Amino acid sequence: MCGVKLWHQWRHGIRNTELRRRLKMESLDQLVAARKLRWAGHVARMGHERLPRRFLTSWIRNPRPHGRPQFTYGHSLNKTLEW
Repeated sequence: MCGVKLWHQWRHGIRNTELRRRLKMESLDQLVAARKLRWAGHVARMGHERLPRRFLTSWIRNPRPHGRPQFTYGHSLNKTLEW
């Protein structure tokens, strides 16, 4: 990360959190959340005829089959907003 090799981190006992704090970098979770919210805002401003907007606002009547994860993009977006 920024010229600091993993070997150097290991030898000197530098943790990733400490390195990010020193370099004033966001964590990967924060970066992904910001990108997800930015994309959702972009889609929200689209017209209703656009395909990404139709995918996010559509509703499927049939339930998911057994063994399929119930966590959807909408659920992950709500979780990001709560964070």
